[in-house]
Amino acid sequence: MPLLVAPMAYHHLAAPEGEVATARGAGAAGVPLVRIPFSSWM
Repeated sequence: MPLLVAPMAYHHLAAPEGEVATARGAGAAGVPLVRIPFSSWM
């Protein structure tokens, strides 16, 4: 199991919800998400 979801950007290119979907998935797995200023949702 991962220790955290590493910082990445532009998730909206892969999914309409972008970083929001990644954050929900990380939360559901109980894994911390590291947010960066280059995210496509703030």
